[in-house]
Amino acid sequence: RRSVYVTVERQALPAVFGVFDVANPDLHSPQRPETTTALQALFALNHPFVADRARRAVVRHAADSDAEIEELYRGILGRSPSDSERQDAARFVAAALVEPAGDPRVEAVLAPLEQLAQVLLLSNEFMFVD
Repeated sequence: RRSVYVTVERQALPAVFGVFDVANPDLHSPQRPETTTALQALFALNHPFVADRARRAVVRHAADSDAEIEELYRGILGRSPSDSERQDAARFVAAALVEPAGDPRVEAVLAPLEQLAQVLLLSNEFMFVD
């Protein structure tokens, strides 16, 4: 899993660490099992930080949606999409919701390309390094 090295205050661990099974900083943990829980996916799907990263990932320099899809794949996954991924992404962007579904908790809905960026950020290929 991708990670970021941060200073850890042992007495005041951020709550998000619990969601992602961070090892107890008081114990030696040379190797930990990989775990994936529904809470991790829900966090990534609903947290404003991830939505903000998706918004920032969309670079609008491309002339058409195919080029924008190419830029998203290259910027997030570090590779070009396959032909089938390109077709699926184009269909996803065309069908993406633009208006909130009447939920008052929704502050701002992501634009279609931003929704695609969020999907790529939530993908296993982005989350796990093989």
